[in-house]
Amino acid sequence: MQFSPGEKFSYNNMGFILLGRVIEKVSGMRFQDYIEEKVFGPAWMRSSGYFFSDHLPENCALGYIEDSNEDWHNNLFSIPIVGHGDGGVYTTAADMGRFWKAFFDSRFFSQAILEEMLKSHAKPGGENNISYGLGIWIHEAAAIRYYYLTDEDPGINFYSACYPDINLQIMILGNSNGPAWPMIKIIRNEIFSLG
Repeated sequence: MQFSPGEKFSYNNMGFILLGRVIEKVSGMRFQDYIEEKVFGPAWMRSSGYFFSDHLPENCALGYIEDSNEDWHNNLFSIPIVGHGDGGVYTTAADMGRFWKAFFDSRFFSQAILEEMLKSHAKPGGENNISYGLGIWIHEAAAIRYYYLTDEDPGINFYSACYPDINLQIMILGNSNGPAWPMIKIIRNEIFSLG
């Protein structure tokens, strides 16, 4: 352990791997099947899934990694064969829009659970306007509160934000590392002049 529970905040994927195992034990279902039935189904996310990386559906983007020689390679051997609780889902920008609608409509759980998820539970060090709820990042600056999910793996860059008060969503899905964060700043500057 790096510190005592509650002393500081440090994100790590292991909590989500354990959560995935808890879901499997409680539901009696394979984690991927549970999410497809309980999340993708109610949200009508028909293009999303936990696909095997060596057997992807048609029109699915491959991830690419640049090596030290500036050559590009497919990420097939750099990611798990199939995702689990800590990531690895394949999705589209349109499906993420459907996810946010279902999320804020409380299709997955009660309004009380939604409110608990959207409450600040931890503050990362050095970031005054960013906090962490239950599985979701919260950003509050210039009186604009929004929520976002983000992920990065070798050859994968993902960012999805929802601004429920102004009915706005921003999705960036990349199949290489690094492009999302500079693009997010540009988009926010253009829309909100947030910097």
